[in-house]
Amino acid sequence: MSQVYEVVLTAKGEDTEDMAFGAVNTLMSRIALQSTASISPIQQVDTLLHECLHAAFFTAGLRYHLFQDDHESEEHTIRVLAPLLLHLFRENPALVRYLLQPLP
Repeated sequence: MSQVYEVVLTAKGEDTEDMAFGAVNTLMSRIALQSTASISPIQQVDTLLHECLHAAFFTAGLRYHLFQDDHESEEHTIRVLAPLLLHLFRENPALVRYLLQPLP
């Protein structure tokens, strides 16, 4: 169930909606992020995680099974989940190292 996405940095409004910091295109397997010239580095990191969650939900079929293709419900869930996960990872580097260790 693995899918590789290309991540590209863009200028504001290019490949994203005017108000969005990023966008995922699941058909093209592409995540577009505004460059740090447009948004702060922490916003960029949060946005990347946010868009990765959209991609993961799509790949796993959760967009349909959890949200019945209701974009607003999916967006709300990811808006809550992304900053919580980012905080968890940033405040617990030992946890991240443990999760990323090579497995036998």
